[in-house]
Amino acid sequence: MAPRGNDEEDDSWTDNSDEIDDEEDDGEDEEEGAEIEALIAQSEEMAERGEQRKALRLWRKNIDRFADEPVAFYQMALAIFRLIEEASATEEMWEADADLVGMYEEAIGILEEALTMDDEHVDSWNLLGALLELRENHEEAIVAWERSLELNPDQKVVREDLKRVKKIVEEE
Repeated sequence: MAPRGNDEEDDSWTDNSDEIDDEEDDGEDEEEGAEIEALIAQSEEMAERGEQRKALRLWRKNIDRFADEPVAFYQMALAIFRLIEEASATEEMWEADADLVGMYEEAIGILEEALTMDDEHVDSWNLLGALLELRENHEEAIVAWERSLELNPDQKVVREDLKRVKKIVEEE
């Protein structure tokens, strides 16, 4: 994970101050694909610089433009995941930080929306498993990662995560 960058914004977890752009797209798939790819690249650059909040604001501002694209919902949930992960969320932090819990629940909802659009979006299943594991929802994480592996069995890291979490469940 990249070190925390020089986020000049405030330290609140959420930022709803940006207005959503209501411009209508011309409907051309190729142009929309190029736009979403550019947003993904821009948010990845922000993440690499440790600007997780800026990446999340980018997706919050643009998500309505791509309301039928599961990859956009995945990217927004990924930005939230990175913010939560950056906070090194301990159990005490979960109990003390309602914003953190709210963002976690938002990310779960966003991924569920993405999976409603495309039940075979492997990255969404993987991220769902990772989010569930953060809150120690091991049984649910296992279900998500098993679904991901059904869709794409050639995922070494997911297979290792699944094995590790199954071991935790067995020991409980």
